[in-house]
Amino acid sequence: MMGSGCFEFDHASLTIILSACDGLGFLGLNKMMHGLVVLSGMVREISVGNALITSYFRCGCANSGRQVFDEMDVSNVISWIALISGLAQNEFCEESLDLFVKMQGAVVMPNYLTYLSALLACSGIKALVEARQIPGIVWKLGFHSDLYIESALMDVYSKCDILTCIDGLNIEIVELCLVSNAAIVE
Repeated sequence: MMGSGCFEFDHASLTIILSACDGLGFLGLNKMMHGLVVLSGMVREISVGNALITSYFRCGCANSGRQVFDEMDVSNVISWIALISGLAQNEFCEESLDLFVKMQGAVVMPNYLTYLSALLACSGIKALVEARQIPGIVWKLGFHSDLYIESALMDVYSKCDILTCIDGLNIEIVELCLVSNAAIVE
């Protein structure tokens, strides 16, 4: 543990502090926190690394987020989601999809949030071919009834001007909410 005056840091407190910095968008603060992580010896903690990745991407600093991921000794599904979604949100959609494909060959098993991130990337570059492959995988894995997955598919299909594909989704009228309506309207 690192102590400074009356403060002591562990991986949990650093993760919480980094998460609190997410929405602020101050790159200087992120870099300062990154330095504190290195000085504290917590750089190898997966939760701290994941929080750093997310924080850098939310600041718009994709290179630093990617570098943190690349320097991690061990990554988990959350690390991959932070990287894939962070790249997509920062308009590096093709790289995001490439990493999604690379993840398929890694030891880490994707979850439904990983597929949501891949759909976000597809939506960003209007990648209909890739987007059409995801529903089959999602169905096999049992995520087919997830409202967020189906809303993301609607978003991709509408951006690709293929609204006829929306008919194939399994959304019940009762489940249509603002998320789905926003995807259709967009």
